Amino acid sequence: MRRIALAFLLPVLCGGCHSTPTAAPGLTSAPAEAAALAAPLDPTDPAALSRTAEDVAEIDPTLTFAPGGTVVVAWTSVRSGGAPSVVRARFSRDGGGTWEGAQTLASPEGRSSSSAALATDGAGNVYLAWLGRRELGDGGAEDSHVYVARADAGATSFGSPIEVSNETHKGAQIQKPWMTSTGKGVVMVTWAYTHTNGDGVGIATTKDGLTWKRGIVIERIDLGAKLPYICASPRSDQAWLAYLDADSGVRLRASDDDGASWAPARVATVSLPEDKARVALETPVCAGDGEDVTVAFARTRPVPDAGALAMADSAPTGIVVARSIDGGRSFDIRRTYEASGQLVLDPQVAREPDGTTDIAFYASNVDRPEHVARGAEPPPPSPAPDAAALRWLHVDERGALSATRVARDHLRFEPSASALAWPGSYFGWNWNDGALFVASVDNTEGKPHVAFARIGAAEAHGAAPAMVDHPASH
Repeated sequence: MRRIALAFLLPVLCGGCHSTPTAAPGLTSAPAEAAALAAPLDPTDPAALSRTAEDVAEIDPTLTFAPGGTVVVAWTSVRSGGAPSVVRARFSRDGGGTWEGAQTLASPEGRSSSSAALATDGAGNVYLAWLGRRELGDGGAEDSHVYVARADAGATSFGSPIEVSNETHKGAQIQKPWMTSTGKGVVMVTWAYTHTNGDGVGIATTKDGLTWKRGIVIERIDLGAKLPYICASPRSDQAWLAYLDADSGVRLRASDDDGASWAPARVATVSLPEDKARVALETPVCAGDGEDVTVAFARTRPVPDAGALAMADSAPTGIVVARSIDGGRSFDIRRTYEASGQLVLDPQVAREPDGTTDIAFYASNVDRPEHVARGAEPPPPSPAPDAAALRWLHVDERGALSATRVARDHLRFEPSASALAWPGSYFGWNWNDGALFVASVDNTEGKPHVAFARIGAAEAHGAAPAMVDHPASH
């Protein structure tokens, strides 16, 4: 079970002694030997975006937008027969009304491809990043890299991928990349890595998709920074990196120059001291514009003391939403959503043009035990098709939380990645052109596949019905 508390997973760190090395000089990469193959889906099947016979599961969708009504969705396809997983992507040029055939992107040398992330620059070019990895069979060692491919403005397919992580540390083990772009048109991709020379968060930035500048946001021996998430201002050169830190809980680092530097003076702790023992092993997410920044993170149910936590496998049951009005230097506005008797997994955030935000998450609809003893198997998930839902809530300009609403219901609740119907660890959730768009997993039939929906502005702000399903979804 991957849902365990941060205080149990990570060692105690020195949160105030992080170093920030100077970014590496600009480097131009030749295209990696990665395949970008046309793989159209069955055009007669409008039930889902991703359903193919060769895939065992289609999970972890992400989405972005480009000018002219273009919507792009990408996901991980787990293939049958032990074949390496691949990333697939699909374009719509009419806001999700109709969809082009899917494109398959594979990592070189037999590496599996997963953990897709999307972003669009100011010129309308679309970028797709993903993680390529393979096990080397040498004491658990692995070979992992981050690749990025670009689709030119107006195009409906991606070009040849480029590796952007190869200058950080050779042989580093890399976690999932996230991607964003600033209002100045700079695209940034970040990832966490572990290496004998130091653990940290790497970054690559570009203004044209061809020349990438590699750097390091933060690095230290035994750092243990986990699950970094990058977000940026749509109207300036500001960017923020939220991540988990065992010493402090949830931290936020800021850059005021398109990710070129991340000064230690621009670091803040988002979680309160009393949150520390309850911060869950879920990616903290952020959204910001100028001096207004919102961070959301999952936390576990209360425990008697830290010793009790160390002996328990705790799962998240709530979400903390914290807001800063000074660029992320301090967080004075905080609200908490607590789901009594439920698990709350994989929060995602969307920012609306007026500065308000929408937080979405997977939530179980079944009661769970207070905790599962360390080392014990969790109780089996309910086989009922309506054991979980994708829910969301609106956060207004004062930080107040609305009642939760359903974005997709009747989902199977599968908390373990070993389960066939596992929905993955994130989904696409964003605001564009007056509506909320969601690319999520539908696993009601057992095999997960990607579905698409649009929540109109009226429904998003409280009118019924709460959800508008698109014909291209299941």
